[in-house]
Amino acid sequence: MYEKGILLIGALVLLGGGAALLSSCTDAPSNSHSSSSEAADEKRPSDSGIPQNASTPKRSDEAVPQEIAWLTDYDNALQQAKKEGTLVVIDFFATWCGPCQMMERTTFVDERVRRRMMKFVPLKIDVDRQREIAAKYGIQSLPTTAVVGSDGNVITGAMGYLDADRLLEVLSRAKSKGQAQPERGVLGKKAPSFGVRTWFNLPKGKDSVDIGDYEGKVVYLYGFQSWCPGCRKYGFPTLTKLIEHYESNKEVAFIAVQTTFEGFSTNTPQSAKETAERYDLAIPVGHSGSSDERSTVMQRYRTGGTPWTVIIDRKGTVRFNDFHIAPDDAVALIDRLLERTDIWR
Repeated sequence: MYEKGILLIGALVLLGGGAALLSSCTDAPSNSHSSSSEAADEKRPSDSGIPQNASTPKRSDEAVPQEIAWLTDYDNALQQAKKEGTLVVIDFFATWCGPCQMMERTTFVDERVRRRMMKFVPLKIDVDRQREIAAKYGIQSLPTTAVVGSDGNVITGAMGYLDADRLLEVLSRAKSKGQAQPERGVLGKKAPSFGVRTWFNLPKGKDSVDIGDYEGKVVYLYGFQSWCPGCRKYGFPTLTKLIEHYESNKEVAFIAVQTTFEGFSTNTPQSAKETAERYDLAIPVGHSGSSDERSTVMQRYRTGGTPWTVIIDRKGTVRFNDFHIAPDDAVALIDRLLERTDIWR
């Protein structure tokens, strides 16, 4: 799940784990076909001129192309956007999704859309073939349109079928917002106070914890949401492996905080407690964020969504602040921080 900068668009309803996350297809207008059997007979994106390699098409401002020159390689699209100083428009689709095919036949062939898309890097993501990217953005409904920066931060977007007028509105909104995106992730700076008021699994005699309680230790701060598929697939398995790895090392501290920014009726303090019990976590687990108040951890650490990892050195300086980190990479970094406190100074 991704908040603003990396946020998925809108409040999503969790459908379950694994492939079920990609089984929903948001309805198109009433004259479209949305069943998988009917969609299978329609012209599929992979057969409609979408380039299947990572080469970068040249876009011209002089002539409107007959079709949008979609890329299919995520990393290449971000690199191209960075080079051109523009944004990426991602169309998350599936070959069996009727409304996705409807957008292909109507919205994306509209001359106004083709002209406007020349100002962006267009990217197609087949959720069945590129599941990791779909999971990264928490895609649970198709089609989904996301406009992201060259760092992958979602600036705006929409779920469901979009006609040409609605898509143009999304693109205009993205351009107006894209120039003022805050830098994501506090890095190389003193770790701010957590500001978390709701805690579970605290040491005896404590009613809260904060960064000041861990002076001289390496701190692994993990941000999650109870309904987040990426948290279940990547975040929690990594967290539990690291806790086990450093079980006998009292110089490494682990903290988990549910940083809620969506699904407020589901990602509650109670769900944070239940999630801690589900993973048998014997570490401080907090809850921060509601429909009335933005998560203080997200605000102060400028995190972009969930799962999120922050690693803080012995002197209280943030050394890693980003999405999921692989267990081996985390161990390598933590071990370096345990050996020296001035490796970046």
